[in-house]
Amino acid sequence: MIQGQLPVALAKVLAAMEPAIRKAFEDAIAHMISVAQVGLLEDAIAAGDIQRVLNVLQIGPSFFAPLDRAMGEALWQSGTATIAGLPKLRDPFSGQRVVIGFDGRHPRAEEWARGRAGNLITGIVDDQLVMVRAALTEAVMTSQPPRSAALEIVGRVNRATGIREGGLLGLTSQQAGYVRNLRGELADPATMANYLTRERRYRRFDKLVRDAMASGKPVAQADIDRIAASYGNRLLKLRGDTIAQNESISAMRAGQHEGYRQLVESGQVRDSQITRTWSATPDTFTRHDHMVMNGQTLTGVQANWTLPDGSQMRFPGDVSLGARAAETIGCRCHEQFRIRFI
Repeated sequence: MIQGQLPVALAKVLAAMEPAIRKAFEDAIAHMISVAQVGLLEDAIAAGDIQRVLNVLQIGPSFFAPLDRAMGEALWQSGTATIAGLPKLRDPFSGQRVVIGFDGRHPRAEEWARGRAGNLITGIVDDQLVMVRAALTEAVMTSQPPRSAALEIVGRVNRATGIREGGLLGLTSQQAGYVRNLRGELADPATMANYLTRERRYRRFDKLVRDAMASGKPVAQADIDRIAASYGNRLLKLRGDTIAQNESISAMRAGQHEGYRQLVESGQVRDSQITRTWSATPDTFTRHDHMVMNGQTLTGVQANWTLPDGSQMRFPGDVSLGARAAETIGCRCHEQFRIRFI
């Protein structure tokens, strides 16, 4: 989470945006799982037809419309809070207060929201396709029964809730690999101790695994399914949290920057009256380059930041000017704006 001197109004918006974006992602995955037809999926897996499997799962951008809307809403809320939090502006001739509103329909605002959400959703969909192909390839190599492979992908029904959970859908391809590896570890007494080193394991299963280790026997398949499901659920939550944190901060920064650009374009404030200061979170997780940027100042909203590696950004975390992923992913920096009245 961002630390430092973030305006109170924006801090409140950020706190509200994060759970909204997380829920949008979770709802999209839940919808994808709910419409999956396990029988058809099992038949497609039995036939060894990967394309048919993908068609049955219907993995595509349409499931992520809630995430698209949440991103646009987050930008609008940030821009609106920025404008609402400006100092009182008065016409220099009449002395009357000037009131402007944030235009969420401005082409720049719409372009940012559409591009950011589009790139995010495309990345999620593409990775889901990679993940499913990898799961099917492993199922074939290990002679996994089609029914078991289908349930591993979409999850098993929780008898208490009636909802499918614990499947691979929604996980990154890397996370899905972690779950598949866990299953292999628990099925082999020689490797099951590795489970106890997993940070995000559900610890209430530790005794069960230790008992199996003591007996020298593999964990029962039903227990492996339960353990893998709980582990997958935790990884899915982690992914939702990560997306929510990254995208809410990105929308907050973009909305704040766009709000000041619209202020200048309204003619009420000159660009030269605005100063922007780079504010980094002072902890061990912050990149060295970003700590170097901390406290640096620019005049005007049009000027771009230049980082030590040469990357250009309109605002911290911005990728529109080609900044490297190494300088943007997980960035928690923000800008502090000041208007100089002279």
